[in-house]
Amino acid sequence: VVAAPDTDAIRHALREVVAKGLSVVQVVSRIVDEADFVGTENHAAGRTAGLMLSRMCRSSGSVLALCHSGSYEVHCARLRGFSDYLTANTPDALRFVFTAFGQDNRDLTARRLREALREWPDLAAIYNVGGANTAVFDVLSRLDRNIFLVGHELTDDSAQALRSGVADVIFDQMPEAQARRAIDIPFSRLGLIDVAIDNPPI
Repeated sequence: VVAAPDTDAIRHALREVVAKGLSVVQVVSRIVDEADFVGTENHAAGRTAGLMLSRMCRSSGSVLALCHSGSYEVHCARLRGFSDYLTANTPDALRFVFTAFGQDNRDLTARRLREALREWPDLAAIYNVGGANTAVFDVLSRLDRNIFLVGHELTDDSAQALRSGVADVIFDQMPEAQARRAIDIPFSRLGLIDVAIDNPPI
């Protein structure tokens, strides 16, 4: 079971072990098509984030995306879906202006968000594509105005942010179901469980 960034070296290594007949399951991010991937349909998730934002955000102004970097296909796919939807459907009052890279690091993400708030004082909405949700919640909770926030990973912290109004939409990625399926697929192939495992997007 592999969770890794999308680099040339990792793609080459994965294709090598798959060619040798080893069962490989990718989680978090799809790197090669030759191995199974367990997770959400991330382009659709990004489009859904764009849909929610365009229909629910009541403010006009700039739109920011936050993500780890360009290293994870999962984030790139979400961003493509988000951008595609907003380009085709968003009202003129909402403008997707920038993607900031925070490396899913709490301090760096908070710094990038504060920089964006200074650069675009009309910031109306944020799509947090990756992690470091608590950094985003902390920065937004200190503002004297509301900024619409869409993010991923339903945890105790993000549930509290929804209840308090700091976050508006949080997608539950069902990590327990992903972990179970990521184990069941190789177990099935090895004959350790006598069940064929379907693998649609979660």
